[in-house]
Amino acid sequence: MNQLFGDAIQLQPFNRILSGFDKLTEVAVSVADCSKIAEKYHYLGITGYKIDDFSGNCFINRYLPCEFYRVPMLIYRSRYLIPLVFRHSPESYILFQESYRFPSFIQLLDWELQYNRKTVIIDSMKNKYSYAESELFVIDAGYLAFRLAEIIDVASFPVSKMTSFDEFLIWNRESHLLDNGHKGRHSMILDIENDRERTELQLVLAIIQKKYPDKQLFSLPAKNSVD
Repeated sequence: MNQLFGDAIQLQPFNRILSGFDKLTEVAVSVADCSKIAEKYHYLGITGYKIDDFSGNCFINRYLPCEFYRVPMLIYRSRYLIPLVFRHSPESYILFQESYRFPSFIQLLDWELQYNRKTVIIDSMKNKYSYAESELFVIDAGYLAFRLAEIIDVASFPVSKMTSFDEFLIWNRESHLLDNGHKGRHSMILDIENDRERTELQLVLAIIQKKYPDKQLFSLPAKNSVD
């Protein structure tokens, strides 16, 4: 279990979410633990934390409109807010149980911000703190936790056993871990020449390598040179 300064991070019921006429009870990190996380992972770019409200469509309620009240949120790189409220599900509870998971969460966030901003950003708000950007963007932490679990808890074991990129392509055609949305039996579900798709696979392999540091994962083929 990941111990932060001698104390395990625990998730607790959080019932300050309103969707339509229903109140939802999910789970969240306590304010005290939020402070510990911010201090522990300052080296990753966590610059503080705050308690605030936000609204929008997000993974936590199947992308239906939600309003969140007094949510503990990490401030990332003085520009992004990471709400520490999640679905009541296994991937939420294990996010802070192993030392490599939250750093991998941040690594995944960086990739999503570069290639998938519309999906990963829920809302924006005016900032009241002098040390941060004037506008802060709220991140869909529930989606990131789920995607990270897909990589670590579903894909990591079979991928760690693969010996070649071609073997991964065959497996990925069935599993759709990486999917560019192209349809058809003979379509390319992964185009390694595309920067977005190549970097996503590199990210996946980097995260799996953290889980299996003693394993030698397969290498990506070199990109074709352009004349």
